[in-house]
Amino acid sequence: MGTAQFAMMKPTATLINMARGPVVNTDALLEALTVGRIESAALDVFDPEPLPRDHPLNSLDNVIMTPHRLLLPLSPLPHDHPLNSLDNVILTPHRLLLTL
Repeated sequence: MGTAQFAMMKPTATLINMARGPVVNTDALLEALTVGRIESAALDVFDPEPLPRDHPLNSLDNVIMTPHRLLLPLSPLPHDHPLNSLDNVILTPHRLLLTL
């Protein structure tokens, strides 16, 4: 999914990707989200994966991310895990990450 597909979406659309990260072109998604071509995104997978800590998607208020580990036993993420360093998420007991 890339620029052409985002251009066909309604500006109120939310992209949900729980399949594989490369299904969605990350650069095209970032552009669509920042210019208002789509309203929001919910992502369970990323390209690249893991998403670098300083990636611009991590700072967007209109993105919800989950760590793609929801079916594993509940246990804390390692202290140095990249998801623990993000300022725009809350890690719940069920490992859901919510943008603030």
